[in-house]
Amino acid sequence: MAQFLKVKTLAAGAPEVLIPIAEIGGMVATATAGNTNTMTISMRTGKAAGVASGIYVIVVAQPLGTANQRLAAMYKAFNDAITANPGGIVSTVMPPLTVAQAPLPQTGSGRQPITVQALYTQFTSCVFTP
Repeated sequence: MAQFLKVKTLAAGAPEVLIPIAEIGGMVATATAGNTNTMTISMRTGKAAGVASGIYVIVVAQPLGTANQRLAAMYKAFNDAITANPGGIVSTVMPPLTVAQAPLPQTGSGRQPITVQALYTQFTSCVFTP
């Protein structure tokens, strides 16, 4: 398992955020108004006395599917990144699918041309609040 999750965002002030995996206490995905999903990652209590735990709030807009499918996709994206890259330092979180790949209807066997490429919308932001 990697030591950090890397979340790439569109936010000007934080284009990449590293989240220490060993300090993650829990994750909760929620669907909000406007077809936006939010992943809230709670960090364990700090090592120093009196240091409160904090949270990371990661937002992605317009993921594909129903509300339940979008939430499952958020959990899958983060859980896949946590379990990827054994022995590595950083594992990048891939956002949920926004537009599914669309192949040309198959008329036989062999190569199948793609008419629409898969699209993954970037995370809008990843903000840590102590």
